[in-house]
Amino acid sequence: MPEVEPQTERVDSLAPASTATSELSNNQSQVNSPSSSAPVLTQDKAAIAEPNEKAIAPRQGTLRVGNLTEHPVRVALLIKKAGKAAAADLDDQSSYEPPAHWDFEPGEGSINGLIVSLPNRSIKLKKGDILVAFAQDGSRRYWGPYVVGETSTPNWSPKVAEWELTLEP
Repeated sequence: MPEVEPQTERVDSLAPASTATSELSNNQSQVNSPSSSAPVLTQDKAAIAEPNEKAIAPRQGTLRVGNLTEHPVRVALLIKKAGKAAAADLDDQSSYEPPAHWDFEPGEGSINGLIVSLPNRSIKLKKGDILVAFAQDGSRRYWGPYVVGETSTPNWSPKVAEWELTLEP
């Protein structure tokens, strides 16, 4: 399930109760029907705030990986193709770009992680991309699969526009 960051607004002072009550009565309309006796509140369209484009924009960014385990691991990535190809059946392999992978020694990247890249293309993770990590020492350990923007991992860091994957024991 996608994570939703709550939007908050700071209120420095509240209106006195008498003012709030008079405003409420100005914006209130009742529905007089046998099935409903409760008042229905309506709101001026001018009072509705415009959506914050940054808040609803898709989260796209680089990938930072840290391996806190005692295992050498391989992190594999499937990037979903953009446009009409992405709208195809999700099980269709043609809706993803060629896979990429990186190998990490035990403890490599530590808690801060390392930004991963590819020699022939840039990486911008977005919702729907798939990450999985597995140990390469025969221990049969694995992490994931993680679906970017849909599972709790990787974590989005809005300050630096990065997806962070920290592998823990």
